[in-house]
Amino acid sequence: MGTRLDQARTTLLQKGKKNFPVVGSGPAGLAAAQQLARSGHTVTVFERNEYIGGLLTLGIPEFKLEKKIVERRIEQMRQEGVDFQANTNVGIDIAVMNC
Repeated sequence: MGTRLDQARTTLLQKGKKNFPVVGSGPAGLAAAQQLARSGHTVTVFERNEYIGGLLTLGIPEFKLEKKIVERRIEQMRQEGVDFQANTNVGIDIAVMNC
């Protein structure tokens, strides 16, 4: 017998796959993208900087969070189907309606 969470996931997957844009590749953006991808949706993460990871790669010192850990997580997400678009400023480089 499945839990409510299992039933909700099954219902969501039965409704069909949807495309979701995620603006920003910081901690919240990566978490949202991963959950959506694991729920069976197509996800594209748009990052205005050339580096994916936001605060995780640019704001936290190496001695507190090694960059290879963040890079490994991003690679795992790529393998799960998440698409990353760096150097893309939503609203300037790409219209919000086109995401």
